[in-house]
Amino acid sequence: MPAPRFEPFVGMDLVGASSRLDVQLGTTRFDQGDSEFKIVPVRLNLFGELMDPRGFGGYANLSFTYTSFELAAGATGKESFSALAMGAAEAGGVLAQRFSWGTLLGRVGLALPTASGSEDRILANDLGRDARLTDLALIEPDTTWLRASASWWRADPDTILRVDLGLDAAVGGSDDFAPGSVVRLNVGAAMRWGVAQLGFELMNVIFVDAAQRDSSQHALGVVVRADLGTWAPALALSRTLGSGVGESLSLVASATWLLPAL
Repeated sequence: MPAPRFEPFVGMDLVGASSRLDVQLGTTRFDQGDSEFKIVPVRLNLFGELMDPRGFGGYANLSFTYTSFELAAGATGKESFSALAMGAAEAGGVLAQRFSWGTLLGRVGLALPTASGSEDRILANDLGRDARLTDLALIEPDTTWLRASASWWRADPDTILRVDLGLDAAVGGSDDFAPGSVVRLNVGAAMRWGVAQLGFELMNVIFVDAAQRDSSQHALGVVVRADLGTWAPALALSRTLGSGVGESLSLVASATWLLPAL
């Protein structure tokens, strides 16, 4: 059986060793207890990468989140509303080198301060973040980020393994938010049967010098993907712990297309 063309992972770093377009649409359900609001966030994530055969390339990443807030039955005193927010636009360079024991990936990117800054839109982005925890830094308003990461992955005919280690450093922004830095550690493992892939992924973010955040947040997910040749649809379910809103369950539908190399 040939090695798989696609990794099954959805919540981990999206950068790979081949040219690709990835689209994710996710929603999150929160454990709200007795909250008077019904919260429904929907996040769209767009990612593109172009690589040449020598292992050099670049990528771009952008997200949008629409969140509606509806009064629960019997609740009074508040109005329902909705908001559409944009995340920080990110672009950067990629280096990929293949070895007999796996593939090493390195990337360095810059995220511009384009994340929405009005009160309703900040909240919309914040509520959509758990659908893609590893990109949590990109929802911070008025902040420029330097994002760097290194990944190792190995794709055998029957198994796929991947580890991401990254650092997001705020290099410019408003003193009102003072986001500090974010350390990211993701681990994933998957099995393959024919065109079907079943993967498990653990995403971790650790905040450094960021008083307005919990010190760390984590998500554990399961992913099912079908390798259909030039494209691969996937469905992922993840449970988030340590969220500022409370524990949450996210469902993400993803589709990835292979693109011609540079």
